Amino acid sequence: CGVGVARCAPGLCCSKYGYCDTSADHCGSGCQSEFGECTGSTYTTTTTTTAITSKETDLPISTYRCGAGVARCAPGLCCSQYGYCGSNEKYCGKGCQSEFGECKSIKRTDLPVSDGKCGDNVAVCRDGYCCSKYGYCGQTSEYCGTGCQSEFGDCY
Repeated sequence: CGVGVARCAPGLCCSKYGYCDTSADHCGSGCQSEFGECTGSTYTTTTTTTAITSKETDLPISTYRCGAGVARCAPGLCCSQYGYCGSNEKYCGKGCQSEFGECKSIKRTDLPVSDGKCGDNVAVCRDGYCCSKYGYCGQTSEYCGTGCQSEFGDCY
């Protein structure tokens, strides 16, 4: 799990080393909340990894739950990192799952503007440009579709 790789399946945490599990080591310090759930609770250990590689258009439409094997959000709604549909920053910002709903542009304002590289601690793309899952600004579906980072550019 992690940048350019995948999100963990629902209920799993993404460790700082990029592995999905439910152990305290995975869900505690260094857990990557953009790619899985993070809590301080104690869990039983399992090893499951799920990679999402394309838009899942055959899933049912929902106004409540979303994510891999669950559903896509209804038009106009975003799918949060925790698998719920909604339309505010909590759903559309950091961790928004563009494969299962819209991710509205709620760009960070604490970074410089770029038309090259983008991402956390790098830059946001200039208006009209999307930040790809690989951290580059562009205007095609490779940049603006699946994996687009709505914190750092436009997404559709």
